Amino acid sequence: LGVELSSQRVESMVHTVGHGTGRVPVAQFVAWMFNGDDIGAPKPAAQPAKAAKSLENAENVLMATTIQAHLQKVLKAHPYAEPGASLAVHPAQPFVNSCRTCLEAEKFEQAQEALRRVISVIDIDTRQIGEAFRRFD
Repeated sequence: LGVELSSQRVESMVHTVGHGTGRVPVAQFVAWMFNGDDIGAPKPAAQPAKAAKSLENAENVLMATTIQAHLQKVLKAHPYAEPGASLAVHPAQPFVNSCRTCLEAEKFEQAQEALRRVISVIDIDTRQIGEAFRRFD
């Protein structure tokens, strides 16, 4: 993520939020990482509806970030799957576009499915190329 954290700050956050258990709820960790919340003193209890909305937002941020990071990792390893990166259209490119569109629309299940299809198309492509080279060896 490109974030440098001191071990003292991380330990302080875990101790404060985890109430001595050593565990931190995902929603609070995401809020701390992405919103820059400085966790030091306990905050007043949020109203249930506000807390539920905050948890939903944190889960959405985590889901979107995870899918986007995985897509970037796949495209870094297979740059030809990036739309516009090659002269010929690769079969994975429409799924890359679909994944990005779904992420923008916050349709995370569809984005995950599109990502699965990107990976599947690349895996099939890689196996076919590997088999072709094995035949010439």
